[in-house]
Amino acid sequence: MPLPLSLPEEFVLLSQRETGEVRYEPATSFGCAAAELGELLLRGKIRIWHKERRLFGRAVLIGSGKIELVDSGSTGLVWAEEVLNGLVRRQAAKSKPVTVTSWARHRSSDALNQHRSALLARGLLAHAPPESRRKPDRYFPHPGAREALLAELHASIAGHRPFDGRTFVLTQLANADGLSSEMRRGLSVRTVLKTKQFGDVPPSLLRATSALTSAIPSPSTSGGGDGDGGGE
Repeated sequence: MPLPLSLPEEFVLLSQRETGEVRYEPATSFGCAAAELGELLLRGKIRIWHKERRLFGRAVLIGSGKIELVDSGSTGLVWAEEVLNGLVRRQAAKSKPVTVTSWARHRSSDALNQHRSALLARGLLAHAPPESRRKPDRYFPHPGAREALLAELHASIAGHRPFDGRTFVLTQLANADGLSSEMRRGLSVRTVLKTKQFGDVPPSLLRATSALTSAIPSPSTSGGGDGDGGGE
């Protein structure tokens, strides 16, 4: 029986359009690095925390989330060991917590290339060379696998099944990467947001996921700041 996909592999599979392209390459690469952190977060390997400030009676998150290492034990995933070891080295070098945004910038290209390769090896992506020198390589997702994943997320968005931690994090990351219409499939965005119940997703995961999605740039931004008060 094939091994289940990790969160970053699911994110890349969703992000690759049927055209073989992605909407915005920086968003996909940063989002893949954020999805790696999401996997480690769900496994209890890291914690992400914010400073908070009260504004009009509500708690507002300040700055980029800080990554705290909780458990450096083996995960059985090569990429996860690389990320955990990299966080240890980076934190030691900076002598302060690493932020989600600065880590996503540091890790983004390696993460996307690594998980694309993993999906290629499993037959869930098909590679095609660029049509011209100015065009990027194309990666065509396995239509059945991508559709099944979209259907799973849509079921939670539509209220047919409760969100769990994994589907919540993946939905939010995919939404930040511009996949909202594909996941919601005609549902009113306003209605979804007003009536959404996130089931057993704990508040700490809601806040941490906000940090992950805020690290994903849109075409109108340059990728955001470090949020850790220093250079790379």
